[in-house]
Amino acid sequence: IILPCGTKTIRFRPALICKKDDIDRACALLYDALKSI
Repeated sequence: IILPCGTKTIRFRPALICKKDDIDRACALLYDALKSI
């Protein structure tokens, strides 16, 4: 199942599976870095 990572990054729809808050934060940071490239 592909889920967006947390509500803060839901509009970006990163294709990562996030189950925990720590993973959500890591996902948000990672995706922010990727979209800024």
